[in-house]
Amino acid sequence: MNSPRSYVDESPSKRVLRSTLVVALVVVLLLAAWSTKTVLLVIFAGVLFGILLRGLSEMLARKTPLGPRWSLAVLLLATISITAAAFYWVAPEVSRQVDELSTELPKSIQQLRGNLEATGVGQWALDRISQVDQWMTDQRAVSQARTFVTSTFAAVGGILIIIAVGIYFAVEPQVYRDGLVRLVPPAHRERAHEVLGAVRENLQWWLIGRFVGMAIIGVATWAGLSLLGIPLALVLAVIAALLTFVPNIGPVLSVVPAALLALLQSPTTVLYVVLLYLGVQAVESYILTPLIQRKAVHIPPAMLLSAQLVMGVYAGILGLALATPLLAALMVCVKMLYIEDTLEKSP
Repeated sequence: MNSPRSYVDESPSKRVLRSTLVVALVVVLLLAAWSTKTVLLVIFAGVLFGILLRGLSEMLARKTPLGPRWSLAVLLLATISITAAAFYWVAPEVSRQVDELSTELPKSIQQLRGNLEATGVGQWALDRISQVDQWMTDQRAVSQARTFVTSTFAAVGGILIIIAVGIYFAVEPQVYRDGLVRLVPPAHRERAHEVLGAVRENLQWWLIGRFVGMAIIGVATWAGLSLLGIPLALVLAVIAALLTFVPNIGPVLSVVPAALLALLQSPTTVLYVVLLYLGVQAVESYILTPLIQRKAVHIPPAMLLSAQLVMGVYAGILGLALATPLLAALMVCVKMLYIEDTLEKSP
């Protein structure tokens, strides 16, 4: 006599219904992520800032008798003081040079246009982009001015949110980490702690490497441009330092204004400026950053560039700037949760 079955086969209609619900849930989540992409990226940027603050405060706590919270307070006070001093001493000069840059760049572009018109290929290129002149109409200019003002207020608000989220996260990271782990089934919570710890360590070292690299790029670029006699060296160095946060694309963009200003002197000076930027970026990318980020995950260049293009299309400049840390976190999760726990797990 056969024993009664301890389970009931799921009917095809129930399987179809469950699959439909899963697909619908995924679609809803994707639509929500698309509609709130800016908010999600701002929150992620705040978490990155919190990871950086917490990591630096823990390093300070290990070197001093202070605890992590007191170290965080000292770190925040030092950051505020340095920022205030920089604004007091450097901001007026940077502001003056930015105004001068807005005056000098059109002259450089006009000279470049004249040089291009003297050649057949250059004239052909100018003819193909002649619609740019039509873009600069009065109505579009007013519209762009309004957009600029709106974007400026949005950027200031976003920065304040990033700072607030970062500070709250740095003060009590365990609260948010434990809350996230509680969403995981109890049997997998220990592994979830390990994964989150690995993600945090990778992002922490990546951020430290980026900011150290930005400082080195800024100082080296300022010194090199000053030696070459390029005007507005300080503001060009600030631009180069800020754009260094975005690997691959940022350094390429940073050389454009410097090369245009160098064109006012001579084509040979343009060559020297380009070589300067290439040399500084090579030292930072291939010597300094690998030493600092040796504990961070290695990201293949082709994968990084693809992620930057996708995130740039998805969320514009903010997505482009955060593509690298997002990819680094994703690679750690894939490595630990899929490769180690699924593909390489012993039967």
